[in-house]
Amino acid sequence: MKTTYDESRGYRIHLYKTDKFKQTTIKISLREPILKENITRRALLYNVLFSSSRKYNSERKINIRKEELYSMNIQFVNNRIGNYLNTSLSIKVLDEKYTEKGILEQSISLLSDLLLDPLIEDNHFRKDKVDLYKEKTKARLSTIKEDAPLYAAVRAKEVYDDSILSYRIIGYIEDLDEINEYNLYEYYKEMIKTNIIDFYVVGNIELDEIENYIDKYFKKLINNNKNPESYELNTKLLKEKEYVETINNEQSILVILSKLDKTTNYERYYVSSFLSYILGGGSSSKLFNTVREKESLCYYIYSNYRMFDNVLTINAGIDNTNYKKTVKLIKKIIKDIQKGNISEEEINNFKTLINNDFDAIDENARSLINYMIDVDTLKLDELDKRRELINKVTKEDIVNLSKKIKIQNIYLLEGVKNEK
Repeated sequence: MKTTYDESRGYRIHLYKTDKFKQTTIKISLREPILKENITRRALLYNVLFSSSRKYNSERKINIRKEELYSMNIQFVNNRIGNYLNTSLSIKVLDEKYTEKGILEQSISLLSDLLLDPLIEDNHFRKDKVDLYKEKTKARLSTIKEDAPLYAAVRAKEVYDDSILSYRIIGYIEDLDEINEYNLYEYYKEMIKTNIIDFYVVGNIELDEIENYIDKYFKKLINNNKNPESYELNTKLLKEKEYVETINNEQSILVILSKLDKTTNYERYYVSSFLSYILGGGSSSKLFNTVREKESLCYYIYSNYRMFDNVLTINAGIDNTNYKKTVKLIKKIIKDIQKGNISEEEINNFKTLINNDFDAIDENARSLINYMIDVDTLKLDELDKRRELINKVTKEDIVNLSKKIKIQNIYLLEGVKNEK
């Protein structure tokens, strides 16, 4: 792996050469400190950018160009990394030994056209484009309740009403009215000027050649910001709350949010994955075996830990009649872990699983890029060090971390089927 950065560029390039894949994968990451008012702008912006450019002034022309580039695939995703808003732009380009010389450079050129040379009229985006995607975004956001698990996950976090954790990364309908072709273009210019920008490239590539292509087509990027010291989101400890909301649905969704209080880096980076796995990481977990299999109280149940939020989440699909009993049993299972009810077999099973995952990192381009992001951007340990520390995690470590679980919110999206 090769990482390069120079102040004149204003971005970093991370390269990984391998002949295991038939495609070259390129991801651009643009990150900025999160502001609530920018979330909806960001989601809308990339729809506008990727629907036209000065050179390709319609979606039809862009699609024709992508087909000419052997069905080049372009995707963008908005997410949150702790206290930063992140957008990832990804392309996959078929290796030139299966196509023709120059396809990789032409694909990078198209990505640059869409990101850096948008269709502008009189120093603003085209009004019809902005209005079109405002309507599409509004339609998408207005149907969020149709995805009950997603809606429940969003609503459960809103207990942190004064924290970044409560922000809806999918966007807000009420913010759309404030967005127009002028202020969206101003936001775009500020984003290009100030965002932290990284390029990640994986494939059978010539390293110097890729650097030259990126420098050639992305020289407009002038950002000189360095990565922040930390992405960790500090949320205050709350008293346990319980909130019930009804929805026209047969199934109820239970979400339990817990903060892990005063954790160390070692606990966040290593021990937390053991705790989440043993608690609710799959078909061998305590939640699955007890709540679902033994007691038949839910359709599904799992836990998840977000490192930079320091929040452990338990999600379950249940019948509303099982709500109280399910919550009581989940609390009992957590207390059992805190008392040391963990077997060496459970710990060793996870060590085997995660070591197998480490062994398979270079078998998947997405995994390789995620690894590069972990090491180069988020300052996590290299693979050998991670493996060493994972294998050192003990039962005592897991029990001590479990005692830091502080339940913040018990949220039930209660399914009440209305017959008409």
